[in-house]
Amino acid sequence: DTIMTSFLQHVTSQPLANAVISDAASISYDALYRMVAAYGSKLLDATKGEKSNLKIAVCGPRSVELLVVLMAVLACGYVYVPIDASTPVDRCTTII
Repeated sequence: DTIMTSFLQHVTSQPLANAVISDAASISYDALYRMVAAYGSKLLDATKGEKSNLKIAVCGPRSVELLVVLMAVLACGYVYVPIDASTPVDRCTTII
């Protein structure tokens, strides 16, 4: 099973169960799915549906929003490349 397969099984079997619990909020599997789908749609539009091993650089603090971005990247069939905000620009360019 992949992360997305397991996630979708939970969305189907337990849509109202908590998928994310943070200090700021609790989010159900259904709500998280809708957020991932919406961001994934925007990502596909921005990348024009490119499917050839596209790598997406991702940088941000740990948050629900970051989780949504990471899952959307995976849902689109892309690979995310985590970038630390403290990494020098030259190094980021090499990584990407």
